Amino acid sequence: NAAELFELCRRRSFRQVEELLASRFPKPDVGDLVRRLPARPPATSNVESGAPGEAQPADFQGEMPTVESTQAPSQPTQPLQPPAQRRIEPLSADRYGVHFTADTEFRELLERVRALASHRLPAGDLKTVLQRGLEAYERELLESRFKVGKRPRPSKRPDAGPSASPSSPPSAKAYRSTERQRSANRSRYVAAATAREVYARDHGQCTFVSSDGHRCSARYVLQLDHIDPHAHGGPSTPENLRLRCRAHNLWHARRCFGEAHVRRRARQKSQP
Repeated sequence: NAAELFELCRRRSFRQVEELLASRFPKPDVGDLVRRLPARPPATSNVESGAPGEAQPADFQGEMPTVESTQAPSQPTQPLQPPAQRRIEPLSADRYGVHFTADTEFRELLERVRALASHRLPAGDLKTVLQRGLEAYERELLESRFKVGKRPRPSKRPDAGPSASPSSPPSAKAYRSTERQRSANRSRYVAAATAREVYARDHGQCTFVSSDGHRCSARYVLQLDHIDPHAHGGPSTPENLRLRCRAHNLWHARRCFGEAHVRRRARQKSQP
């Protein structure tokens, strides 16, 4: 079946080929394992490939434990390593082996969380514990970055009184409120409700679409990008905002302001 496999693997990335082969030739799930690694010279990479070795008991006090689980986040936080140092290994169509090196602090934190969760998770399997932690961290990041899940502030009721008539001049308080609104319109500030709307509309993914109709799949380092640039008077409204990865945000800036301007701004930001 070599010809068939070669045809299926054409125009696919290394990771996509790995997942394709794992779906065709599934492997058994890896078991939970925390073991102490042998001493390594300082120059050796800290990424381990899960080389075979005798597992230690769960209460073994290791200096550099390795944690392996049966499922991984949707994407690795670092570029994929060569096969000998693989962090995420496809096992079948929807199962992955996760391998990474941790330190003593992580090991102790993991054991504390497993102990606290023992009433809800009697088995204390690593996959469930890490998944619950990642879900909580995701909620925190979404609220911090795009205000998703954040409770909106109650709107202030307008002042009511005899002085609030169309013919009377605006009060000092109303004047300051108007000036603050104008300043916000001129600033890059994006309201929480606007950030939530843009993130949900764009499904948490870069919106750049190439000439052949392919949409960028990046979900890392997403930025709120002004379609009509803010420097040209573009407002921070949902209609004028979109999600872009850093590379395509810079690409749009180069088209609008030129390469020289982008380089000059980058140098200014890098200066202390």
